Amino acid sequence: MRGSLRAAAPLAALLLGGCFAHLRQDNREAEQTGGVLGEISGASSEDAQVLVVAYTDYEGAMEVFAYTPASADTFYMALPSDRDYFLIAFEDHNANLVIDEDERVGAFGTPDPVRVTNRAGAKHTPITLQQGFSLPSEYPRDLQGSGTKLAPTTPLAFGEVVDFDDDRLGERVGRAGLWKPLSTLKSQGAGIYFLEPYDPQRTPVLFVHGTGGYPQQFRYFVEHLDRKRYQPWVFVYPSGLRLDRIAGGMALMLDKLHEKYALEDVAVVAHSMGGLVSRRALMEAKEAGAYVKLFITISTPWNGHEMAKTGVRRAPAVVPAWIDMQSDSDFIQQVFERPLPEGIDYYLIFGFAGTDSVKGKHTDGSVSIASQLDSRAQVEATRIFGLEHGHVDILAAGDTFAIVKDLLDGVARATVGVSVGCPKAAPEEPKAAPEEPKTAPKGAAKSQAPAR
Repeated sequence: MRGSLRAAAPLAALLLGGCFAHLRQDNREAEQTGGVLGEISGASSEDAQVLVVAYTDYEGAMEVFAYTPASADTFYMALPSDRDYFLIAFEDHNANLVIDEDERVGAFGTPDPVRVTNRAGAKHTPITLQQGFSLPSEYPRDLQGSGTKLAPTTPLAFGEVVDFDDDRLGERVGRAGLWKPLSTLKSQGAGIYFLEPYDPQRTPVLFVHGTGGYPQQFRYFVEHLDRKRYQPWVFVYPSGLRLDRIAGGMALMLDKLHEKYALEDVAVVAHSMGGLVSRRALMEAKEAGAYVKLFITISTPWNGHEMAKTGVRRAPAVVPAWIDMQSDSDFIQQVFERPLPEGIDYYLIFGFAGTDSVKGKHTDGSVSIASQLDSRAQVEATRIFGLEHGHVDILAAGDTFAIVKDLLDGVARATVGVSVGCPKAAPEEPKAAPEEPKTAPKGAAKSQAPAR
């Protein structure tokens, strides 16, 4: 019973606290909103002020609907869904909100219409600026028309350096990202943050949190990381969004950082749902196999979570991510559709903390061992490590970090094959793991760090 109550407690507490009211409002707005996401190339300098303009065809005449400044050669614009937009970008050198003849201009396509819907991730719309671009005469050059509005700027981070105690990396924003994902995306943004200036001589370690999580949950890892050899990065995102949208954003950010820094040796350490997001992102990133060398997941529900299906069926409002976290969702069924890019070594860490006495399933207090040890993940893993820790507590445990450290240092990675170190009371999980086992393997250690 304790396992079931622990898993259900967040749902009940937030219901009583009125969080579903905020979620309903957020979902209503999300149903009417889509987005465009793209990169700007061809700017005259890194400091150039670039504006991206969304035009609409209103009764045969082109009108400026909204505009937004690009940030770090990238832009995201939230727009009303189920409409076609035409995107133009230009360098507004004199800040007069007018596309002048001598300014660099570009378009998505010729320009081509971009259909924005709420049923898929943000449309990818790269734009290249050039001198002497011939803007069709039907497109107004002055952005200051009566119907024009400045679209809210969504903060996107591509290596912004922040303090680890920054509020954006903490619990308040992490919880808001689960229950008000769209509002949080607009106000707090998303991105990959550095905790110190980039150093090409040290290996980046990217930490990815899970559902309702936040980067500061990795504090033990960050504080014990050898900063002479490694530099910590964190991926911040609203965890209530659909998983394909989150993964697509993470992939784009990895691509941009690789273009800027020519990355060579990156490690990704992901917790819980962050493992699902990260695996999809590594599949979508252009050249992830060339620079991501190590992928570690901790307590990841590879076969989804039963509470997600309960939430979708019974909750007064549905967190969008729950749709993808159901075991029979398209996302879960397709997450292993393709293998990881060649060159990425994958290691799996699972946790064990008790048994759900109602359903009789072994869990880490939140995620079942069966989901953590989905046979598809086991087949892909080079090695498997089991530790007797709860779902969140595992991130503050010394033996968890010892495994991660040895994998980073390359010690454990020298061993070929699969090695499972199970907790003393944990059940044996065979390679196929078709069902929940009942007894622990003979002689199993309470926890096993990698062989040295």
